[in-house]
Amino acid sequence: MLASLNKIKVTDPIDLLQPKQIISFPIGEYAAALYPRIKDFIVDDARGLYVPYSSRPIVSPNQILKKKDGTLLSWNDLATWEEDVYNDKGQVVITADMLKLKGTAIYSSPDVSNVVLKLIRHYVEYMVTQNCAWASTSHTRALIARLVADSDKVDYINTTMPVDEEGQELTALEYIERELEKVCAPLVNTIDTFTSSTVEDNWAIYFTKLVDNNIFLIKSIDWRVYKWTSDEYDKQNPDVFE
Repeated sequence: MLASLNKIKVTDPIDLLQPKQIISFPIGEYAAALYPRIKDFIVDDARGLYVPYSSRPIVSPNQILKKKDGTLLSWNDLATWEEDVYNDKGQVVITADMLKLKGTAIYSSPDVSNVVLKLIRHYVEYMVTQNCAWASTSHTRALIARLVADSDKVDYINTTMPVDEEGQELTALEYIERELEKVCAPLVNTIDTFTSSTVEDNWAIYFTKLVDNNIFLIKSIDWRVYKWTSDEYDKQNPDVFE
């Protein structure tokens, strides 16, 4: 029996990572509540021009912008420019009508911070990995840490750091994690139900996807099946990673 198993040609393990179940939930209200609490302790959102309900800029300062005749248009020119704006592929990225509505339809910052949306996404991933029998939370905490502002910004804006219940000074990361836990508390039951109702849930591989102000939580294959397939695939294809 073992000999016959060893002869089975296994599939590429990547092909196994298909969605089995998906849930989604809006996080815009959590981001709006969280931002004023932690804005001084996080990296800045990307510079650019934003439209309402979009967390990503439609154009940014490092982007090549052109006039209709193909000549370059500088970032500073946009302040007074009144005609269509094109990218380096000749596509219109901002219309003349949109430029007339600066301050009402186009803004220099997103209405919901993309950095805070990412923080909530990574915190959701942290809660998921806490329920997984095979995963570690260290990676998701590292993703959160990447969005913490450097000490120069924190020191410049804040005269005092937040403290915990015992009066001990918190680091910026510790403070952000504490506020994430408070603001995202209503999500705990939804995530726990989806990721830990059965033993199979505890062993599943999960992915998240952030689309505008919504998080999609995706349940995939059992990690043990994936790991066995991956190991066998590597044995049968030793030249793949050379």
